[in-house]
Amino acid sequence: MFEIERWNLMTNLNNKAILNPGNVCSKCLQKSKEHQLNIIHIGEMGYGSGFDSWSTEIHLCDKCLAETNLDWWDLEVVTDCNGFEAYKYDKEIFEYADNLPLASRELFYNHYSTDNYKMDAQDWIDYELELLPHEKCKDYGLYSPAETTAYKERFPICFYVSIRVFPDSSSSSRCMFGAFGDKEGNTYADTMTNACYGCEMFRIREDRIPIIYENRYRSEGLNVK
Repeated sequence: MFEIERWNLMTNLNNKAILNPGNVCSKCLQKSKEHQLNIIHIGEMGYGSGFDSWSTEIHLCDKCLAETNLDWWDLEVVTDCNGFEAYKYDKEIFEYADNLPLASRELFYNHYSTDNYKMDAQDWIDYELELLPHEKCKDYGLYSPAETTAYKERFPICFYVSIRVFPDSSSSSRCMFGAFGDKEGNTYADTMTNACYGCEMFRIREDRIPIIYENRYRSEGLNVK
């Protein structure tokens, strides 16, 4: 990330944690007297719901509330064919929350959340912006932006990465130092590893990525774009 971009993100007031969030509308961020806000408590559900084992709140002024589908906030519970319960509008509630200003998303997912895992409000925001320092990320047990970048940039081109084909014909890629990826030697979009960060063995691959057949103990080359 360029320094000027980092500076813009850090100084943007919309990226600052909300002080006294109890009297701030989660959508428009306007301050109101606390009793003038509609406080929507979303209780925890079980397996099958996005609110599995945690609850949270959204505070909306009358104007912002009226702009939503009011049926969402009835929090009607439905049961699927397997007996699992979820809110009828689970998906819509999360879509709404995910489109709130970043400072309000912090309230939804962190401040008001009853999940046991908590972060300092500004740290949560900085992590979402990929601004939280590596050391602080480690204090929270999180992968740092530096680790994510190293995995995405190094793994697909590393000399030590090979594709492994298993007896059932499934395949994946990995290196001998603990990093792993998909069947074509690329990184996973939704999985991370910190093995590439600071790896002193990293070396750019200049030839085709090797394929290792686990059941035949032989290797070939494969062009991977």
